Parts: sequence; structure tokens; C-alpha cells
Amino acid sequence: MNRKMLIALIVVGGLIFVCVVCGLIGLFAAGEDGEPELVGEAPQQAEVVQSTNTPESNVISETPTPSPTNTPRPTFTPEPTLPPQPTSTPLALGQPASFADWDYAVTDVFVMDTVGEQVARGMYIIALVQVTNNAATERELGQFFVAKDSRGRLYEMDTETSLEYHHAFDTATWYLEDIAPAASGVIPVAFDVSPDAAGVILLAAGTNEPAIFLAEDLGGEKPVLPGEPVLEAADWSFIVTEAKTTTSIGDATPRGQYVVIIIKARNDGLTPREIDSFFTLKDAQGRLYEMDTDASLEYHHTFDTDAWHLEALGPSLIGTIPIVFDVSPDATQLRLQTNQGSLETPPLLDAVGGEPIQLSGEVYRNDNWEFVIKETSNATSIGDEISEGQFLIVLLQIKNLGLSQQSLEQLFKLKDAQGRFYEMDTDASLEYHHTFDTDAWYLEDIGPSLTGNVPVVFDVVIDASEFALVTRDGSEIPLQ
Repeated sequence: MNRKMLIALIVVGGLIFVCVVCGLIGLFAAGEDGEPELVGEAPQQAEVVQSTNTPESNVISETPTPSPTNTPRPTFTPEPTLPPQPTSTPLALGQPASFADWDYAVTDVFVMDTVGEQVARGMYIIALVQVTNNAATERELGQFFVAKDSRGRLYEMDTETSLEYHHAFDTATWYLEDIAPAASGVIPVAFDVSPDAAGVILLAAGTNEPAIFLAEDLGGEKPVLPGEPVLEAADWSFIVTEAKTTTSIGDATPRGQYVVIIIKARNDGLTPREIDSFFTLKDAQGRLYEMDTDASLEYHHTFDTDAWHLEALGPSLIGTIPIVFDVSPDATQLRLQTNQGSLETPPLLDAVGGEPIQLSGEVYRNDNWEFVIKETSNATSIGDEISEGQFLIVLLQIKNLGLSQQSLEQLFKLKDAQGRFYEMDTDASLEYHHTFDTDAWYLEDIGPSLTGNVPVVFDVVIDASEFALVTRDGSEIPLQ
């Protein structure tokens, strides 16, 4: 081998050695999975992600683990940020709040027993609220606010006292006065609250925020019913203070005789509530009498009681409420009971002292009714009601033979000589009742053993004749 060939072999061997070394370096640089890393890119790894304003329980915590060979590493996505939680600290006086396009702040708070001629059942909290209307149209604040105490009792605005304060102290506006867009006003907002209330806050009605602090502790005691026995049912406590009978109340007259029960009731619930139709009256014969709403209201107005049964009482507050029943004059051993029958008082009256009501004339009977046909007549119109043929009007005196109140409903049909049947005309019957002031109509409830004079009207064809009143059981009563 000559010298030139030897040099060439050395050069070629050196080149092969250099290539092998470079290849090995490249393999080490590629990592275990054989994929080369990009220059300037940080290695992927699992990270800890924490959402802004999110409780610790919502922090995602991952411990990095080696990825399987030749498997892409998972991508981690942060959880969405949770909405802000309600603040537990009420705003102080003067601090602004916003809700439903109103900006407002309570500028002052007063605790009072009376406001003008208004007397609190508990104690009045009066908040003076500076409001600004941010809506595009003028509007009134209305009953926008409620108050809530630390026991969860909710108090609605006392509208009469809010107005009374506005008049007595000449505030700039009141809650039913329209406020123009971008205009402001100071409005008195009154609440009648239990004297033992503490931690009282102001809220927008139907919400828990924004809360504004009103009063720490009123320092009084929960109202107590003044007497015994105290009866309890459905979150009401009450005592009966008086039971009596009367033949009239103001302009109201009974079908039988009025029994008036005066109760003092306390709302033991957490929200304002009405007594409504909570009570019935039961006599020794098992007859049940419903509360007479009109007579109860008439008694409230005539004798100026401080409440009535359709007036809401705030939680823990007491009202004196007349409840009136129209009963059969022969009723005895009258007991007050809840309408579910869950509670019943001892007898409040031994006897009303009258005789049972009797119908006079030829008396017919069907289902739980007795009735007498007083007269019949014809007309082409009754008030604003115009007949398609002619109206046949039947005046009935009826008596309820059942143990509870009921209405006639569709007790009768009319039949003519040709065998055609006619249904009772509801609108014409009601129009007759209104026009001629009868004491009842056929869809009006009548109490047990009580009577009423009811017009029943049918719209019949012109050529119809020889009519008979047909009862529900199919009996036919010829009409003269």
C-alpha cells in the first residue's frame, strides 16, 4: 500500500468516527420517547390552577405523573370562576346599594311606638331611604323593601304608617309617588316589628341582598296573648274574648241570626299572614257555618276593631279580629273550630234562642233543598241582557237542608209542551238579581237551614208554552 492510499483510509475512518459520535449525541438529546424537543419550549407538566374569587374547595390540585411512552400528555383546563357569594356583613347607614335600577342608601333610622295616629302592634322601625331612579321611565318605589330579623321573621312595609310619617314629618316624597328618571328623593319606609326583634336588616323584597343594617336590638319582649285558654293551630295562637248574637251589623242583615266571635290572634309564623277562612262554627246538630266575610268587615268598620280576618298580621304580632257567622236561629252548643277540624273550642254559646226557619206555601223537595215557587213572569230583556226568544223568570224561595253551605248550581231545567228542554241562563239570572236586588242568586252559597229568594231565568223560544220545572231527579213541577 502506497503512502497516498494510507492517508485516504485514515481520512475516511476519521469521518466515519465523527458521524457515529454525532448520531449518538442526537439520540441522547431526543429523550426517552424518541421525540426531539423544540428549542425554547418549556417541557409540559401538570399545573395547579386556582380560579379567581373561588373557595378553596374549587381548587384543582394535580400531582404530575410520568406520561406513558409515545402518549400525548393531557391538557388541563381551569374550572370556570364561580359567581360572587352573598356578603354576610350588612351595609351601614349611608353606604350605597343598587338593585332593579334603583340606587339607594338608608340615611337615618328611628324606633317609635306611634306615628301620628298610627299605633304599632309591636314597635315601628322607620328607615329614611335616599333613592335614585336609574330607569328610563318615571316610576314609583312601591313596596320595594322588606325587613328581616335574626330569627328569620320577615316584615312587609306598613303602607299606612309610611304615608302617615310622610305627612307628619313632611318628607320630600313617599313610596307611591312617581320619581322621574335620574331623579332622587327621600322616602320613609315603616315596618311594624315584634318588640323582641334583633339584628334587623333592610332587603329588597324577594331577595337576600343587598342587606342594609337597621337596628341591633329593640330590647322588648314577644307579645303575649292576654288571657286563657290560649289555643294553637297552624302557627296561630288565639283566645276568644267575646261571643254574642245580633240581628244586624251596620247595613248587613242575616238570613238567620248573626253570631259574633271576637278573638285576639297572634301570628306564630315567620311571614305576614291573614286569618282568612280559618274558622268555622259548628252546632249540636253538626251543621257547619262558614265565616261571613261581608258581615265581618262591616263589624270591623262599625266598631273600629284594630284588624279583620283578611288583614295580614306580621310575625309574632297580635290583632283583635271579629269573625261573624250567619247561623240558623235554632242552633245550640256553638263551638269554634278550624276549617280542617284539627281544633275545637268548648261551647261558646249555649243557644241562639230562635226557632227554625220554615218555608210557606206549597213546598217541594229535591236533593238537599226545599223550595217554593213564588211567582213566574216573562220579559224580552232584563237590564242589559236581551233574550233570543223571551225570558221566563221563576222566583224561588229555597232552603238548604244540608249540614254545610251550598249553592243551587244547575238544579233545575225547564221543559215545554213540545218536550224541549232549556238550561238556566246564568247571565240573565245574575242580571235579574242585580237589577231587582234579590237577596240571593243560584250560584251563591247559602248556609245550612237558611233560606234565600233566588231568581232562575230561562231563555225560551217565542212559541213555547205549558212549562214545567224539572228537578235533577227528573221530577216535573208544572208552572202556572
